[in-house]
Amino acid sequence: MRGSRFLHRFLLPVVITGVVAVGAAPAGAKASPTVTVVRVKGTGKILADSKGMALYTLTNNGVAVPCSGACAAVWPPLKSSGTPKGAKGVKHLGTDAGHVTVSGLPVYRFAQDNSKGIAAGEGIESYGGVWHVVALSGSSSGSSSGSSGSNGSSGSGKSSGSSNDTGYGY
Repeated sequence: MRGSRFLHRFLLPVVITGVVAVGAAPAGAKASPTVTVVRVKGTGKILADSKGMALYTLTNNGVAVPCSGACAAVWPPLKSSGTPKGAKGVKHLGTDAGHVTVSGLPVYRFAQDNSKGIAAGEGIESYGGVWHVVALSGSSSGSSSGSSGSNGSSGSGKSSGSSNDTGYGY
């Protein structure tokens, strides 16, 4: 009994205080933005997640294409439990069912982008649409390379740069 009283009176409050302190942000600390800006060689300034990984949209003729299941395994959606925050110059952020959106289009990362400043998914045709990085300036991001044509939903292969490849900058 005596050991139990010591635990409840002295150790439990210390443990609880330690847990609360570890989870709390220091007073006056700013939360890092959900969406940042990075420069990608050959593409310019694009939107990225808080780790600097490029953000993409999936569209077909300007209309958002849903990405779930196998698609989301290769192209994980950027999620936010609250209102997404953007770095200076980032506009038109929102959420739809917990997915971060830019100008109403859900944004995704590419599993093969393994470091910041990479946009290997630019122009890939898969999962019913074309993937484009989200440009900060609003300029076209449709500069693509590689093989021509669609390869279904394999998640690899580049677009041919057709007239539908206009890019979707914000």
